[in-house]
Amino acid sequence: MNYWNKTSIPHKGWINMGSVDLEEATHVCHMCGKEEIRYVHIMYHPEVDNYFQVGCVCAEKMTNDYVTAKHQLTEMKKKTVWISRNWKKLDMHEYEEKSFNSKYGKMIVGIFRVDDHYRYHIDDMLLKAQFTSKQEVKKYVYERWVI
Repeated sequence: MNYWNKTSIPHKGWINMGSVDLEEATHVCHMCGKEEIRYVHIMYHPEVDNYFQVGCVCAEKMTNDYVTAKHQLTEMKKKTVWISRNWKKLDMHEYEEKSFNSKYGKMIVGIFRVDDHYRYHIDDMLLKAQFTSKQEVKKYVYERWVI
């Protein structure tokens, strides 16, 4: 459905509540109906009961803010690239390692399997957190140590 053609839905005055990377382009924009959206912006309007999940272009138009949605999109793409690239893989315990510059200086993170979960270390410090997948660990490390 294309809500841009509907007068019953406000076209301006929306608030961008944040964004989500769905990891696959499977979403349909709630405002314009465009399919195959991966990076979704969550939009709120006080006159509308539901949140709208939209693409970057619709988010810009709905908020009349042509900076925030692009910035969110750029940050999500940076995270995607960081998570997917430059991991050195070793055979032992499904081990992967990456050296990176964090907000605290240069670090090396290692991810490894222990029984049915994954753990990680930063430099020589083993951290207690447990995760169900390497992807979860990579996202956590990025959010905690990189940005």
